[in-house]
Formats: sequence, structure tokens, C-alpha cells
Amino acid sequence: MYRSLGNIKLNPNVGLLFVPFDSVSPRLRINGKASIVVDRDAVLAYPGAKLIVRVDCSYIYKNCNRYIPKMEFMESSEFSPKGGYCPPEPEWKSRDYAHDVLPSIERFKP
Repeated sequence: MYRSLGNIKLNPNVGLLFVPFDSVSPRLRINGKASIVVDRDAVLAYPGAKLIVRVDCSYIYKNCNRYIPKMEFMESSEFSPKGGYCPPEPEWKSRDYAHDVLPSIERFKP
């Protein structure tokens, strides 16, 4: 949801935890400063993107995988963007509280 973008504007310090779902890759922790990129050409490079959050990393390190269960990929979500496919809008975007804060879906069209 777009709530995190407001948090980034107020305080760009972020901590990200990347959890592997293949039980092989390391779990990574990344600390840094985030910025919001709305450059049209940059955004169009990522199918389905409306903006980009760029993180300038100050620390990247492995994090223990000990308690991560082994998972298996079953299928992609219908909401996953990919080239040549327009995923459906999630239900929460039609709620009253979201109307005034969501960017227009028309912002970047190839």
C-alpha cells in the first residue's frame, strides 16, 4: 500500500529484510536512506511500476535463516505485474480513504 511513501517523505531512513522463499538464498538485511523516483523513463523500465523507491545502502549483511520454513513456489499472483499484462486493481484501492492519496493509474503509459 502507498502508506510507506508518506513515511519515506517524513523520514528516509529505512531497514529492509529480504526473506528467501527458496530455503537456499541468504536472508539479507539492508539499512539505508530511501528516495522516491518519479522519472518517466526510469519507471517505464519496470512493468506495472508507477514510481521507484531507490535505497542508498549504508549496511548490507546476512541475517540468520534458522527459523525460516522451507517454502515452495506454486504460482504467480494475478496481481503480479509483467510486460504486456495489466493486473486487476486490488480491492483496497477503491476504499474511500485511499482515493485522495493514490496516484493516477494513467501517470506513466508506454
